[in-house]
Amino acid sequence: MHRTLRIVIDGLDALGMGVCVFDFQDRALFWNRCFLQLFPEHAGHVHPGEPYEANLRRFYERRLDPSERGEIDRFIRDGVERHRTHDGAYTFVHGGRTLKVVARTLPGLGRLRIWSPEAAHLPSRDDGPALPAGIAGDDVFDHMTEGLVVFSKDGSVIWANEAFFGMYRLGPAQTALGRRFEAIYREVWAAVPPEARGPGDEGLAQLQDFMQFDGVPIEIPLPHDRWVHLTQSTTAQGVAYATHVEVTPLKRQQARLQEAQRALAHQSGQLKAVLEHMEQGVLLIGADGRIEVGNRRALELEGLPADLLDGPASFAEAVDHQLHHGELDALPPALGQALRAADGHRHPESYDRRRPNGQVVEVRRIPVVDGGSLRTYTDVTERRSQEARLRHAGSHDSLTQLVNRERFLQLLDAALQASSRRGDGVAVHFIDLDRFKPVNDTLGHHVGDRVLAEVARRLREVAREQDGVGRLGGDEFAVLQAGAADDLQACGMAERLLAALQRPMTIDGHRIVVGASIGIARPPADGSDAATLLRRADQAMYVAKARGCGLHLSSAGDARP
Repeated sequence: MHRTLRIVIDGLDALGMGVCVFDFQDRALFWNRCFLQLFPEHAGHVHPGEPYEANLRRFYERRLDPSERGEIDRFIRDGVERHRTHDGAYTFVHGGRTLKVVARTLPGLGRLRIWSPEAAHLPSRDDGPALPAGIAGDDVFDHMTEGLVVFSKDGSVIWANEAFFGMYRLGPAQTALGRRFEAIYREVWAAVPPEARGPGDEGLAQLQDFMQFDGVPIEIPLPHDRWVHLTQSTTAQGVAYATHVEVTPLKRQQARLQEAQRALAHQSGQLKAVLEHMEQGVLLIGADGRIEVGNRRALELEGLPADLLDGPASFAEAVDHQLHHGELDALPPALGQALRAADGHRHPESYDRRRPNGQVVEVRRIPVVDGGSLRTYTDVTERRSQEARLRHAGSHDSLTQLVNRERFLQLLDAALQASSRRGDGVAVHFIDLDRFKPVNDTLGHHVGDRVLAEVARRLREVAREQDGVGRLGGDEFAVLQAGAADDLQACGMAERLLAALQRPMTIDGHRIVVGASIGIARPPADGSDAATLLRRADQAMYVAKARGCGLHLSSAGDARP
């Protein structure tokens, strides 16, 4: 019995549940890892045979305020009595977590206690790897309802937020970190009887295709009729950022809607009640283009008049109303006009539409058997905002909010192609701050960080809207100057940058002057690709620094003070 019980208790680790078993003399017998995660005060202290009173004393020494310590013996006596007699579940807060606890008697063995954290307080992932640059320190991602995952170049998980672990019913972070998502997905389905794994096999096949097409969303099934929507974006470094959104309610709503549609002639009243209680907007368009069924939510999300569904109306009339009131201004003109066409209802389609009020609506069109279409509308404003924030974190420096090196090279490559078409020029300015190290050494990194942020602000102030500014790392920055037709224009920009950086700045009462050395590179003399130009500008900067702070040098040989 002990061996079977230990297997079950260890298995509860994967569910994030802490367990401890005591004999009838209230002495500890055995426990699992999650118990020590939820109650770290016991780590290294609890041992087989330890009285429950000693266990409780450690618990209350951490939990009680100094003003309550005089009552600790009473708390311990009450706790022991509750442990022996109380079988009902109750909740309490400990160590910042809300825990639910239940106790049960095990015949012939003793008492079993199980602690389960609320969903928002899963066991800590302190032992996990450091977060990627731009995400580190921003715990807002752990409070999102969407699961976020970051994969290394080889496809293994290097970070995930709490929602991801909860979505796939994972335990501590070590159960996912360092593994490929396909392996995690197989393990999720391995707990299901073999005869019920058909959807998992189909989902795995979808995943293999998904990994080959970056940015293409898919929906994969999970056990117990659950569904997850996946999108993934890969950076120039090969690091992939993925969002996992549970769409089970949406899938079930769609299934209910299709079932209701088949019985529409006999259950129109029931269908209307279902539609009106959905968060998703729905319009059913007949083969003749008339709106046969719809709900108020669709009218709200599409900016249509409230009385549209009160009488016969065509979908073309609804589109005309939207065009007239600017609802479709953010769509390509061809798509807006195609919505009115009858053949526009014959093919599946999915796209996002931004409304004039800033709301983002996901529009899906699904053909139906009779030649019409089912159109659904979902408010995805918050989801898209969170996805944009994740993309921004992967391409920008978190301190200065300038683009990082990889993104700067992408912008430079695009500028070179545009310059080749237009016949004008570009210039790259590689900037290295002077006298910055003493600031960090004498005034501290917090002052140094503020200096870097002020430098970024001044560079943006000098740069024009069509230019680009990036932080390459440490105290190195770069400016992409668009439309630099000759060396004179490039040197003029560099002089303005120098002047801006040489102005004294006051931070925390300290007067600070840093200055800079700038190297300039221009195509084609200094190279025709982004990486070469940046490297030549870097080399030119070192020449400028060797000649003294405040100088800049064209790598083509034209030096100016």
